[in-house]
Amino acid sequence: MRINFRMISFLLFLSFFFITFLIIKKSKKSIFYLVEKNLIIDSVNKIIIFPGEINKKEGVVQFLINLRGYEWLNEKASILSNVSLVSLQRALAFLDWALWESLYIHKKLKRKISVLIIADEREIPVESLILAKENQLFILNLIFLGDPYWDNFILKESSVNCEKCPLLEEEIRFINKIFPQRYLLNTKSFPIDKKVKIKLVLPGDR
Repeated sequence: MRINFRMISFLLFLSFFFITFLIIKKSKKSIFYLVEKNLIIDSVNKIIIFPGEINKKEGVVQFLINLRGYEWLNEKASILSNVSLVSLQRALAFLDWALWESLYIHKKLKRKISVLIIADEREIPVESLILAKENQLFILNLIFLGDPYWDNFILKESSVNCEKCPLLEEEIRFINKIFPQRYLLNTKSFPIDKKVKIKLVLPGDR
């Protein structure tokens, strides 16, 4: 029987290629921690997950979610997170710099970012937690993501949030002007658990 060395070499090459592909695919880590260990990034699926706690389930709020940074906004938000706003900013910029620039600098969003609340072993779209007339609720109006000007004063490591800060009143007036929205909470749709997780799903490349 004559051995076809070319065929054997080709099959070996295919086997080597297939095994290498499986190793690379298996070794590709899509989830890792960024800055704070409780903020998780899935770099492959473009997902960000971080913890939160329900602050209020009824009444009117300015933002649905507020992270650590602008403390005076806590009383105007429904869900609070102990994750720093800076960490979320870096996570968004890491996953999609162009998308983050449009959000942060230009306050515009052409592609929707899905915002979900994970609680009671289910994922709840944030739209169901708010009684709003808008057909679409965008992340800029759901989560306060900071501002290029005020972040320089508020989010520095040396800064201390306090009610007596000299620029506080000006800061409040500016943010209220940029984000004038007020949302009535849909009490019936809130989860039973007070501890929740916030999940952001960024749009894929287009």
